[in-house]
Amino acid sequence: MNRIRTLIVDDEALARQRIRELLQGDEDLEIIGECAFGEDAVAAVQRDAPDLMFLDVRLPDLDGFGVLDRIAGDVQPLVIFVTAYDEHAVKAFDVRATDYLIKPFERERLYSAVGRVKRALRNHGALERGRPPATASAKAPGGRLAIRTDGRIMRVRLDEIERIEADRDVSHFHLRGGTVLIARESLTSVEQRLPASGFLRVHRSHIVNIARVREVQPWFQGESVLMLEDGSRVVTGRTYRDRIRVLLR
Repeated sequence: MNRIRTLIVDDEALARQRIRELLQGDEDLEIIGECAFGEDAVAAVQRDAPDLMFLDVRLPDLDGFGVLDRIAGDVQPLVIFVTAYDEHAVKAFDVRATDYLIKPFERERLYSAVGRVKRALRNHGALERGRPPATASAKAPGGRLAIRTDGRIMRVRLDEIERIEADRDVSHFHLRGGTVLIARESLTSVEQRLPASGFLRVHRSHIVNIARVREVQPWFQGESVLMLEDGSRVVTGRTYRDRIRVLLR
């Protein structure tokens, strides 16, 4: 995969600088430009055809959704929205944004969003720009995942996985029927191997199979409780609340 040509669009210079600094260590990304205004972003996309755009929602002249409207039909990048406001999350996923970051966000959260972009590009090979991959849906994923456990490798059907829970660098795979497989692998590594269309990381220690979420209940301080079909309860993290909006649609 070629380097991911990336455009940063935010009216705050410090916000653009923070994103750039956090991405410096990622050799897969190439920052090709920055914009503070929506009109400039439209021109940059049409001129430079970036693969990825970090896009603020509120811009001085043209908001982030206006930018996407203006480049509709052109060569469109994958989009990660970056904003201080969470009320636009559902609309962001309606326009097929890859992810939605709420300021201030942690380094891990940014890397998770970029990981979704990389998986999308890998899964689609020579991805046709202008047709970004679908965001998370309730459809159960197909295929299998190789899990190294107890000195052997198990190939588990993805639709058999209910949820995955992390304990430091050990991941517990909870399968349908109550089986638990334990692998010495970090949750971030597991997340990178899962299809973004079927699984959602909802906490630094939890990934859930979207198709197995039966109910979403409000909790304290912006958190939620997910009720899964196997009867388990997963409390979400506040920094992941934008993703939970996908389940509430």
